[in-house]
Amino acid sequence: MILALNWKMQLLPSQAGPWAERLAELSSNWPAGLELALFAPFTHLSALAAALRGSRVALGAQDLSAEQFGAHTGDVAAEMLADLGCSQVLVGHSERRSEHAESDRLIGRKLARARSAGLLPLLCLGEPWEVRQRGGQLEYSLAQLEAALEVAGEGPLRLAYEPVWAIGTGKSCHPEDAAQVSLALKRRLPGAAVLYGGSVNAANLAQFLRPELDGALVGGASLKLEQVAEMAALCG
Repeated sequence: MILALNWKMQLLPSQAGPWAERLAELSSNWPAGLELALFAPFTHLSALAAALRGSRVALGAQDLSAEQFGAHTGDVAAEMLADLGCSQVLVGHSERRSEHAESDRLIGRKLARARSAGLLPLLCLGEPWEVRQRGGQLEYSLAQLEAALEVAGEGPLRLAYEPVWAIGTGKSCHPEDAAQVSLALKRRLPGAAVLYGGSVNAANLAQFLRPELDGALVGGASLKLEQVAEMAALCG
């Protein structure tokens, strides 16, 4: 079971290290079959790498540049993330798609760059509410996947199904619907792990611990150590 924690744009760099040290300490007693990953802002990664070194918690970034190196002011290359100690990276999160107008082609290029630097990408997919209302969630999520793979090709990859209408709204997807989308994605990419994301917390995680799903991508609740500990215990 995989528990991926996405801090989004929260906490200060000075707060990140002590928080992660406590996470690393607690995680040593959590179920052996649980895989943990923490995705944090660029500014926090150095402190987190030091705090998590030698622990069972993998470090991930929340984004990366589609370029390798060069005159790209404000961007961060995949190789820089790997050098800091990251082993994973989010690609195509819905907030990047909506707030930064990231296209499927750009997301595919980022996916390829992540792989080339040895980072494991967690590709985020999911439909807006109007698509869900007409029952088009399977086709929409599969189309996003195909568009990214058309650019990046096959390779190491994890998927996070995060319906846009459920992110940060307190409304989670029905577990059976999430399972149905996961199965469709796994038929396209046999062997790929699929996580569910969208208002996941300690109170509802158990509903998503199903054979069709491999874990959860947690947003707001990932900032609360007591909730993270409760979710970890559920994954035993």
